[in-house]
Amino acid sequence: MQEVIPVKPEKCQHCGHPLEGEDPNPQRHQVTEVPPLVSETTEYQLHTLECPKCGTRTCAELPEGVPAGAFGPRVPAMGAALSGQYHLSKRQVEERLADFFGVELGLGRVKALEEATSKVGRLPLAA
Repeated sequence: MQEVIPVKPEKCQHCGHPLEGEDPNPQRHQVTEVPPLVSETTEYQLHTLECPKCGTRTCAELPEGVPAGAFGPRVPAMGAALSGQYHLSKRQVEERLADFFGVELGLGRVKALEEATSKVGRLPLAA
C-alpha cells in the first residue's frame, strides 16, 4: 500500500452538526492504477576538439555503459517480449511501443531490434 488517505465526514448528513472522531473499522476503498509510462531520451553530445599543439582533432567517445545504438536495453527487450512471448506482428509491436511508451519505431527498426535481441540469447541459470 503506497498511500492511505483517511476520509472523514465533516458534518452530520441529517442535521449538519460538525463531526469529530475516529472510526475503528472504516470502510475501505482501494484504487489500483498503472503509473504513466514514458520513454526517457538522453542526448550525449560528443565534442570534437583540436589539439593546440599538433592540430589533431579528437572526438570524445561515449561514456562506458552507454549503448552505441539509439536504444537502451529495455526497448529491444520489450519488443522481443511483445513479438516472441505475446506473438504480436511487427506492426503491432511498433504500435504498442508507441502507445504505451511513446517510442516511435519503423517496421524495419522492429525487425532489427528482434534480430539484435535474438543474438544475445538467454543467460544460463545459476546453479
